[in-house]
Amino acid sequence: MMKTMNKDNNTSPYSRRMISIDRETLDYILSDVVLRGVFQEWADNNLCGENLSFFFSAVAFESLPSLSPPSSSPSSSPSSSSSLQIALEVESRRIYEQFIKEGAPCQINLDYGEVCNIQAQLSSPSPSMFIPAKSAILDLIQFDILGKFFASTAYSPFKGEDKQKTNKRFPPRKKATLRWRDMPSIRSDSITKLDKCIADPVALSEFMKFTKQERSDCDLRLFLAVLQFEENPTYEEAINIKKKYLEEGAQDEVDIDPMLKMSLFANLMREDDGKKLSQNIFKQVKEQLYSVISQDSFFRFQIFMIKRLALI
Repeated sequence: MMKTMNKDNNTSPYSRRMISIDRETLDYILSDVVLRGVFQEWADNNLCGENLSFFFSAVAFESLPSLSPPSSSPSSSPSSSSSLQIALEVESRRIYEQFIKEGAPCQINLDYGEVCNIQAQLSSPSPSMFIPAKSAILDLIQFDILGKFFASTAYSPFKGEDKQKTNKRFPPRKKATLRWRDMPSIRSDSITKLDKCIADPVALSEFMKFTKQERSDCDLRLFLAVLQFEENPTYEEAINIKKKYLEEGAQDEVDIDPMLKMSLFANLMREDDGKKLSQNIFKQVKEQLYSVISQDSFFRFQIFMIKRLALI
């Protein structure tokens, strides 16, 4: 249920009764990086921050399908569709457990019928399942919470001295490039595909950190080692990759198809030390890794980045 908010004794003329809060105003607050952070902190301190947190979680949830390759794309596959469905199931369950179910740690105030509607969709979630709840919470933010924020001392530093003279609601400020209403369609080129991520040093660094936290970085490091090998395909480097990632009991052993591994080892045995190898000797290994990483750790990384973008 909605928790009782702390009363703010600020007698500012910007009280809720005197402000006509339209959607454009709300859009500004949710678009401005600084104001948005102050608003969230104030809401948390006044026991209503769960509404903002749920709203941004719902926005990120709607974005999940655009992370998956379109059905007409050569990179799409039944397994990628399965990965998307799993992501929807996991994230919808997290949102339900965190914000919606009775006794949830950050329970929001929703109509009982809407709660039942969400519960009924958990077994087969769709990206639109939280839209009615999101709209209801957005109305609550616009017509109730935001007015109290304007009347609070937390908003005082953002009131320009000439506001009443110019009748401007906000002082001139640089807006964030990311707008909440655009979130479902915004995609950074660096997180749309694995190869684009690898080509971007900053994105690759973030992805590597993510995989290390998940302890799934061996696949990515092997993939990068193969890419480096292709630039200078020496026998010595091929053996280093084999010993570090592919041999049974190796330091960072990666699970590769056994038949593919046997074929690779046989090819390496036929080569002489110091001889230049074909740069394609690891081609099938690279293709398998690309598929596994794209549909597993990179897909989770995409979800992670969308959530982080939603909370900027």
